[in-house]
Amino acid sequence: MAQDRRAVAFQDFILDCKIRWMTQVHPALCAEYRTLKGKRTVTTAAQAGRILAASGLFPFYQWFERHIQRQKISGRWGMATFTAAERARLEARMAEAERSGLLQLDPSVAVPDYYAAIDTHQIPGNLTTDSLAGIVYKRIAASTQPPNTERYTLHERFAEFAAERDDFHHIVDLGCGFGKSTITLAQKFHAANVEGVDISAPCLRVAAAEAAEAQMRNLRYQQRDARRTGLKSGDYDLVTSTMVLHEMRPEDVRDTIDESFRLLAPGGTSIHLDFRVADPLLAFLHATHGRRNNEPYMAAINAMDVVGAHRKAGFTEIEVVPFAEADGATDPDFETWRLPWIAFIARKGNVAPKARAKAAGSGRGRDRR
Repeated sequence: MAQDRRAVAFQDFILDCKIRWMTQVHPALCAEYRTLKGKRTVTTAAQAGRILAASGLFPFYQWFERHIQRQKISGRWGMATFTAAERARLEARMAEAERSGLLQLDPSVAVPDYYAAIDTHQIPGNLTTDSLAGIVYKRIAASTQPPNTERYTLHERFAEFAAERDDFHHIVDLGCGFGKSTITLAQKFHAANVEGVDISAPCLRVAAAEAAEAQMRNLRYQQRDARRTGLKSGDYDLVTSTMVLHEMRPEDVRDTIDESFRLLAPGGTSIHLDFRVADPLLAFLHATHGRRNNEPYMAAINAMDVVGAHRKAGFTEIEVVPFAEADGATDPDFETWRLPWIAFIARKGNVAPKARAKAAGSGRGRDRR
């Protein structure tokens, strides 16, 4: 972002607000909830929500989070506002990305009506209408959960997480967005062929521009629907997604899992990094976070039998593994607000015995289903 001092100061202020909400307001709300709850037994998010109805802090908690996001994007010096002022320069950069040879766009790819109808993350027009939406998304993503999302730290950890399981050679990243997970996978598996697919042309242009500037040679992007990519069956040994499933309806999640199975060669691995939370209070706050952030399927994916969907698709050796975006983030006494990342890992059958033994040797602390 160009150094307009007013915009930089505004975004720094918004970032400080987000950190205060995460590190002070959220723990204070949790403490108030424990006081209100007393000795009552609470087993569901709905019960936790009814207890919070008596909270004096919860209305402010909700208002503060929603308006931090709104101002970050659409305020006077919000990212959408500021990015639009750079339109000519940025669109020229995106045009260069299309000529890089790293990107294949397909205007015939249809955006699902239910997705197009929502300004996801409060981005005006979602990620598919404005040609600069991908740039806005990349800029706001850096402060989703500071400091772990400031650059690609979380996605570098995800690439390491994948590398602990095998040395993959043909990888496809579904719903790759602006390429934050795809480029880190390509850098980690530098001998592999890595492909990123997404329905958003604006995001794919950003991804291709970054890949071209980094002189990546093992990475390509295509505009395709993650539910039905049209890619060759059985051609990949790793299928991934990061923070994609929760933005889909449950039936589309099932289609994406089915597609992951189809794309994999026998013995291949699927890793979908998304969200899951069991604690009633945190489940309620997670669902309401989704509503505040225009991500309406948060609660549905949390309630969905994702393991069963993998099993029905044909997967075996299904695991559910908490994912720590930073050291200590999954500890029970971690009080700062965080997204409850979880990895759904599944293997397609007919794996070679040697590879099976290697996978079993790296299975510490996993929930095998």
